[in-house]
Amino acid sequence: MTGAQREWYWLRMNVDAMRALSWTLAFLAASVGSCGTTATVETAIGKSFEGEIVGGDQREVIIEFASGRRRAIDRQDITDVDHPGNVAATIGTILTAYGGLNIMLGASRCNSKEPAFCAGLFAPAVVGLALAVYGFAVYGGSVWAMSQPEPDYLGFAIRRQGERTEAPK
Repeated sequence: MTGAQREWYWLRMNVDAMRALSWTLAFLAASVGSCGTTATVETAIGKSFEGEIVGGDQREVIIEFASGRRRAIDRQDITDVDHPGNVAATIGTILTAYGGLNIMLGASRCNSKEPAFCAGLFAPAVVGLALAVYGFAVYGGSVWAMSQPEPDYLGFAIRRQGERTEAPK
């Protein structure tokens, strides 16, 4: 048996191990997917604020805390913003790639195996894709919110001078 044949044989013999790993990764991905939508904003003086970014302009970013209170932070004071969703998007992308490889290597045997084999074969790709879409949507929404005027509760945008204009749609 050549080296390449041995590697292929080892891979085929460990399909059950791969399926167990698939379910473990799917569980991990589902756990990570339950993360919140809060961003962490760090300032130059070492303060850290955690909340949902609800608006911003060229001079400041508005954060709403879990208590419902809002605070404006000057952009020049911000040293780092950790937007929500980046971890979920990363894990989802990796899980989708693993699932694609899993499908590529095992799809030809799907018809001759038990239905659970096929489910375990496709599960990582499906869960990973859902997690990646969620992560990118949450991350993109947080980044987008930093450039939008802060909406009030009547649907109007609040401007620094106090005048009201239509909120962007």
